[in-house]
Amino acid sequence: MMVDESKLRQYLLKNLSDKETETIDAEIFENEELESALVFAEEDLIEDYIDDTLSPAERKLFDTNFLISKRRRENLVFLAQLKTEIAGIASEETEKPLSISERLAKIFRPKFPQIVVFASVAIVFAVFAWWFIGSGGQTSEIAALNKNDLSNLSEYQNLSNLSLKTDVLRSNNAGKTLQKDLLSEKVLVRLDLRETVDSIPRLEIYRNENLIETLKDVRVYKTPNGAELRLLFPASLLEKGVYRLEFMIENRKTGCKFSVQ
Repeated sequence: MMVDESKLRQYLLKNLSDKETETIDAEIFENEELESALVFAEEDLIEDYIDDTLSPAERKLFDTNFLISKRRRENLVFLAQLKTEIAGIASEETEKPLSISERLAKIFRPKFPQIVVFASVAIVFAVFAWWFIGSGGQTSEIAALNKNDLSNLSEYQNLSNLSLKTDVLRSNNAGKTLQKDLLSEKVLVRLDLRETVDSIPRLEIYRNENLIETLKDVRVYKTPNGAELRLLFPASLLEKGVYRLEFMIENRKTGCKFSVQ
C-alpha cells in the first residue's frame, strides 16, 4: 500500500487518528519507498511553512508537533536562509543587465559561509534548548540504564527482549515488533554486529524519525559468534511507533529498526 502525499503531510503534523498513524508506522517499517517519500514530504512541508502557504491550523500543528526534532529545526533554518540568498541574487539580477562573466561570477561566488554562520548560531541555540528541556526526562533515564555492565545476560532473562541485525541484513528485522501492553518494566535490545570493536562512540535513537536520545561510548559485548550491542530501555518510554538505532562503525553508517505497537 502506498500512502498519498496529503496523508503523509497530516502524518508529519500528527493530525491523524491513532489507528491511521499506527498503519503508516507499520508501512514505513516495511516499505523503503515510503520512507523516501516521507523525506520529500517533510522538505515540501518546511518550504510551505517558509513560503507562508500553510493554513492557520496547519501552521499551528507545524509549530507544536513538527518542530520537535532538532534535525527539522536545522533544516528549517538552512532552507530559510538559502531561499533568502537565492531571492537576493534574483533581485540583484533585475536591477541591471549583466555580462556573461558577471552572471557566472554571481552564480559561483561563495555564499555558503554566511549560511553556515547563521545556521551554526541557530543550531547552538537549538541544542542548548533541547538539552535544557530534556535533561530531566527520558534522555537521562535511558543513559543511566546503559551505564550498567550488561555482560551477565542471566540477570536479564526475565525481561522483554528483542534480537536484531544491522541494516546490511535488515530483511531479518522484518516483523521485529514489541507489544506495548506486554512489556516488562525494562526491555533488553540486542543487536548483532559484523564488526568486532570495543565500543560505539555515538549512537542515536529515533522514534518516528525524531531524535529522542544520543548515547556516547556504548559498550560492545563479545559473543561466541562475534559481537553485539546491548541496550536497556525503560518500558515507560517506549511509546508506540517505529524506532531506529543509528551509528557509525568503521567509517560506515549503520543501524537497525524495530517497532512498538
